[in-house]
Amino acid sequence: MSDFGRKDLTEQVHDKVKPDSQKSYLEQAGDALSGAYDRVAAAVVPAENKSTSQSAADSLRGTNDDAKAEGNSLYDTVASGLTNVKDSLGLGSDTGRKSWTTEAKEELTPESQKSYLDKAKEGVTDTADKLAGGLQTDDSKSAGQATFDKLRREKDSA
Repeated sequence: MSDFGRKDLTEQVHDKVKPDSQKSYLEQAGDALSGAYDRVAAAVVPAENKSTSQSAADSLRGTNDDAKAEGNSLYDTVASGLTNVKDSLGLGSDTGRKSWTTEAKEELTPESQKSYLDKAKEGVTDTADKLAGGLQTDDSKSAGQATFDKLRREKDSA
């Protein structure tokens, strides 16, 4: 359900899911025009005047549009959001330690998609982070960092 005068949310999803290769030029032009109109409507209507579902849809589209404008992948967009959440909860990486989002990205990226430079950098930063983690006792680390280091030690010993 969308707000009055806005493109229906299910129609927006359908437009995104159907590949352009399966759309006529007329359909593609219609999607572009209705999408542009909907973006203007999203920008003009204040958040307090939107329904919860419309506000959420506009927020998600804004995040997706920002990522496209910056050339970021979906992973980068999600990682950025998770970083904000984890930092607001006080679960960020300790100072001088490798970021958890960087760790996650390295784990999730297939080896075949990494350059030799990426692999070398990953190896050096992993070693440095393990050394930094080993020099501190878990008692002197934040709760999140101590948990992360403990899980990594278990994984490494398995």
